[in-house]
Amino acid sequence: MKIGDLIKMSAAGRKTDQNSKCVGGWGIVTNIDFDRIEHRNYPYGVTWFIGEKNFPFRFARREIKKLKAVKK
Repeated sequence: MKIGDLIKMSAAGRKTDQNSKCVGGWGIVTNIDFDRIEHRNYPYGVTWFIGEKNFPFRFARREIKKLKAVKK
């Protein structure tokens, strides 16, 4: 996972209550911060989009997965 990747919630991410407002949307990885102690468990900074709204959120790697292109 790297900065600029499009992502969506993984099955593990959808199961946790703290991510309930993110289900059904998609996001862009905006930063990755393993160095700061407060971000060590949730290092992936993401701008999350649902409809016309967007908001910042932090995720662990197991909670997100890359958004795949639609095959024709």
